[in-house]
Amino acid sequence: MEIMKECWILVMILLLRGSWCFDGCLEHERIALLQLKFEFISSSSSYDMPLWGVNTDCCNWGGVKCNTTTGHVVELSLDFMRRGGDWYLNASLFLPFQQLKNLSLWGNNIAGCIKNEGFERLSVLDNLELLDLSFNHFNNNILSSLSGLSSLKFLYLYENRLKGIINIEGGEELLKLSNLQYLDLGYNNFSINNLSFLNGLSSLKGLYIANIQLKGPFDLKG
Repeated sequence: MEIMKECWILVMILLLRGSWCFDGCLEHERIALLQLKFEFISSSSSYDMPLWGVNTDCCNWGGVKCNTTTGHVVELSLDFMRRGGDWYLNASLFLPFQQLKNLSLWGNNIAGCIKNEGFERLSVLDNLELLDLSFNHFNNNILSSLSGLSSLKFLYLYENRLKGIINIEGGEELLKLSNLQYLDLGYNNFSINNLSFLNGLSSLKGLYIANIQLKGPFDLKG
């Protein structure tokens, strides 16, 4: 009886070990992270990214957070990883991270995306809830490329190069983000002459529009 009990315990241990990820992350996601490193790195890059690849457990790499059960990457914080002038991102490099929930690209001097490789490609990432593109150099084209990210709840476009007038028509792309709860448009060079288009964002709970030009009317109905 004791022997059977020990065998059962051993079987359970083996089954549990079979569901673990020994290196802390999935191999194809580790490879994808190294491709991102190549995309971002420059002669003046600093902080955590140069340490990527030193050990095999990519869940311990700087700016990377994994689900402790599945090993999937769920958060990427690639803030201030790129120095120098404007450059264009290949957003398709994030596609391998199918469980990605938060993506922060804060302060990387990104001026846009490579043609046909923009953020619209990320519409298949059904778990993506937070996208922080603050302190980059995106222009108004970013709005249309984000319109397909219906799972987004938090969008930060603070201090980019958005300009012109955003009104009822100009806000159509934003209206497609039906699950959006917080929107940050602060410190951009544009004006809003009618905030009523925000009525279409039924889930919106917070809006940050500091240091932009506001022109009425501003009659928002709950």
